[in-house]
This record gives sequence, C-alpha cells and structure tokens, in this order.
Amino acid sequence: IRIKHQEELTELHKKRGELAQSVIDLNNQMQQKDKEIQANEAKIAEYSQTIADLKEECQELYSKLQDLEQANQTLKDEYDALQITFNALEEKLRKTTEDNQDLVSRWMAEKAQE
Repeated sequence: IRIKHQEELTELHKKRGELAQSVIDLNNQMQQKDKEIQANEAKIAEYSQTIADLKEECQELYSKLQDLEQANQTLKDEYDALQITFNALEEKLRKTTEDNQDLVSRWMAEKAQE
C-alpha cells in the first residue's frame, strides 16, 4: 500500500509539474495577447484620429465646393446679363447703321438733285 501511495504521490508531483508548466504557458500567452491588445488599441486610436482629420478635411472641401458653386453661379448670372446687354447694343448698332445708311442715301440723292 505504501508503494501505491508512493506511485500516487509521484503521479501527483508529475501532474503538478505539468499544471505549473501549463500556468506558465498560459501566462506567456496572456502577456502576448495583452501586447496585441495594446498594439490594436494604439492602431484604433491612430485610425480614429485619421478619421477625424479626414472628416474635417471633407467638411472644409465641401465648404469650398459650396463657395465655388456660388461664385460660379454669380459669374453665370453676370455673363447672362452681359450677353443681354451685348445683344441689345448689337441691335442698336445695326439699327443706327441702317438709319445712317438711309440718311446718307437721302443726302446723296439731294446732292444729286442740286
């Protein structure tokens, strides 16, 4: 019975050694996972900052786009107004030229009769 107890004791010591090694291995794995978590948290913080920066840049670009669209619309409106003015002046020039031709023709006719 004493040998049996001795064998059980030996088996228990062996088991205790295996369990101790398992605890060491698990602690090492846990430390490795903690390092990975820290690295991932650092990446998350970096990516969050990048997202915030890009959102801000996007907002600035959107604001600039709105300003450019407004300026473009103003230029289009000014162009349309100038086009209308130009067309009116062109018509006035045509009519004035026509009137001038008519006056010159009548004057020439009067000079011819003299």
